[in-house]
Amino acid sequence: MSTIGQKRRLVATVDDDKLQEVVDRIFERSSSCISTRTKSGWCLREGLTHIMTVDNGRMVPIIQKHGLPLIYETTTTSSIQRKTTTTCRHSVKEDKEVPTTDSSINENLDQWQKNQPQNCFQSLCRIIAGQQLAGAAAKTVWNRLQEATGHNLTPTTVLHLAEQGMEVHLQKPAGLSAAKARSIVALAKAFQKETSSDNKNTVNDKIDIPNLSDEFLTTEPDVQVRETLLRVKGVGPWSCDMFMMFYLERPDILPVGDLGVRKGIAKLFQLRGNAKGGSLCPKKDRQLIETTLAPYRPYQSLVAYYMWRVADTKDVYNVDAALVDHINPKAKKRVIASPNNAKHLASSASAAATTTPNSRRSRTITKQVTP
Repeated sequence: MSTIGQKRRLVATVDDDKLQEVVDRIFERSSSCISTRTKSGWCLREGLTHIMTVDNGRMVPIIQKHGLPLIYETTTTSSIQRKTTTTCRHSVKEDKEVPTTDSSINENLDQWQKNQPQNCFQSLCRIIAGQQLAGAAAKTVWNRLQEATGHNLTPTTVLHLAEQGMEVHLQKPAGLSAAKARSIVALAKAFQKETSSDNKNTVNDKIDIPNLSDEFLTTEPDVQVRETLLRVKGVGPWSCDMFMMFYLERPDILPVGDLGVRKGIAKLFQLRGNAKGGSLCPKKDRQLIETTLAPYRPYQSLVAYYMWRVADTKDVYNVDAALVDHINPKAKKRVIASPNNAKHLASSASAAATTTPNSRRSRTITKQVTP
């Protein structure tokens, strides 16, 4: 595939100190992010620095515009109440205290946490319930599912309701389709199935039901988690990606099957695909998408989040002159023709392999603008 038309680039040279100033401001804009360490252990600050460094800084204006990903603001905030917040050497302020006694913060957390998934089973139930639904509708179904289970959404409760009559006691009260209700029941069976002594997922002689537990899902590698979840009826690749990206907070998830992510990728990277109207196809254009985003590994989850924002952003190629001037006020702005797609990807991959966030050399920040 080739890029759409010939775009022009505005180039400004920046150094690491200026880039870190941008990162500092992003974190300081968020009053709720106490820790830079995510649930699965990787450093959010390192991730943001990396994706702004590679690919000639293409993500800098996007991150500057949209700020810290909300999915990590809420999860890091919720850890305050559990008093398990851990900082790392990349914290904005190393001596920043965790306000565990602030009543206003705790009140907001109580309100926010009231209907949030508290474990892997609940998170997967919420994802299944919200499949193919818009945000408001998905939220309504999720709330009704909690009400249908007496706000005790556990595998035992789900299986008990299914035994009494799945349609009458689970499906209709929660507003689920028959397929979604069956999927949630299948998920409950997977979480209740007894695991083998060596903690491996074995196949039942009569029916293939995987062994699922919070311990398994939070500790196993991405590939193993995905392969096991896909054995649950009704859990597909998209559901796996959403679960690993939002609940487990794994750093390198690329949900190619999500339409919004593909729209953002096509828009920001100016890619034309094999689907209707030149849009990207999740199957035919998978290799193109993976090659394009390869420089951003191992933090593709962050890129995916910003692709949703890009898909909803008008004039994404407009230059933010104030940002360029702040990064390097003395930079001479010049317009050059962008290379073809193959050369651009090759140079991006090369830059990713040779450039690290801790490098002290200057970097090139590139913004694409329409002719």
